[in-house]
Amino acid sequence: YYNQMLSLGCRFLVFLMLAKPSSMARQEKRKMDVRTEFGKNIRRLRREKKITQEGLGELTGLHRTYIGLVERGEKSISLVNAMKIANALGVAIGACVPENDRQG
Repeated sequence: YYNQMLSLGCRFLVFLMLAKPSSMARQEKRKMDVRTEFGKNIRRLRREKKITQEGLGELTGLHRTYIGLVERGEKSISLVNAMKIANALGVAIGACVPENDRQG
């Protein structure tokens, strides 16, 4: 009985590895896309204002390395921190959100 269950478990794991990307995988990719696009918008706005990452960090109370992580899409950002960054850049938070994710 134990060997049958082990065999069934192994076959199930192989199935999962070979199956099409799950909705969870698509959702995770979407999260990465949103973070990347959000970060690109932050970087673009910051550069337009001629503010360094360090300067933006000082304006927001966030560390410059955190700003860099956000701009590269490597860090999820809280709404509070997103608002701090938008306010420091003098824009509405909607200006930071990727175009496709805006409700209108």
